[in-house]
Amino acid sequence: MANLEVNGVFPSYPEWEALYHSVLLESDYAKVPTKIFDAETAMFKRTLQLSYGMGVKSHDAPAEMAAINAAISRLVVLRRDLQRCLITTKHE
Repeated sequence: MANLEVNGVFPSYPEWEALYHSVLLESDYAKVPTKIFDAETAMFKRTLQLSYGMGVKSHDAPAEMAAINAAISRLVVLRRDLQRCLITTKHE
């Protein structure tokens, strides 16, 4: 499971974090792209909420934004690696 540590703390953001973790735990490669999309959508929505100060204390927003950015970066790498794997498999 990915480490979303921010400044030595492991915060919990249930709305998007559960979808993010479901991507990391998915063993069926065919389901991963849809799960990545769902997680990214939830992260995007939460980013908009944070931008407008909705549903979060102002001092918590930077930590959650950092966690979202870290998770998105990991999903980008996962998507790239999955695409490479699928391309390699098709050419074999």
